[in-house]
Amino acid sequence: MFNIFSDILASDSKNNLFCQGDNFISKEKFESDITSYYNFFKNTDCETIAVFIPENTYLFYTVFMALLYAHKNIILLSQLTTNHLSGLKDKTTVIITDKKTEYDGFKCFLPQPAKAGRAVLPLIENLNIYFFTSGSTDQPKCIQKKLYTLLFEVKMHSQIQADLIKQNPTVLSSIAPFHMYGMLWRFFFFFLYG
Repeated sequence: MFNIFSDILASDSKNNLFCQGDNFISKEKFESDITSYYNFFKNTDCETIAVFIPENTYLFYTVFMALLYAHKNIILLSQLTTNHLSGLKDKTTVIITDKKTEYDGFKCFLPQPAKAGRAVLPLIENLNIYFFTSGSTDQPKCIQKKLYTLLFEVKMHSQIQADLIKQNPTVLSSIAPFHMYGMLWRFFFFFLYG
């Protein structure tokens, strides 16, 4: 199931994947941008990397996919607070962010994408993706999910909703992608099932 990402990017169906205002972003541009960041991340020694890109959804997904292809475990952050950072130190000290920020003990940056051209991206292996609870009732808790369980959940719900999917609906999402349901329904679902 993990090569499905490469299969979708290589397929001829539904050329445009993203819409930002009046601009459409094609599969080819998405793949090229993923490859640009992948070329940076594949040479990074850190096995687990945190991501905090709250406002630019396209950049968030590009970095997310590049990290998957680079076989990195990913921590998705909804905010950078002392409570969130205290739960990170045992997993990573690297935070990929488009915000100009500094925290003691953490390297916070957005890498400059390399000129990619067309490259062969590797198969994505099973990785860990970490989500944080909101912390609205207590300390934010870090929840570990395996990539395959997230993909299986989307597949299961897609089978249940097969009749609806055949109607080619427009799907709007109000949940940010750094939350588990946002990742499932704002990215994986639409990416895997068009």
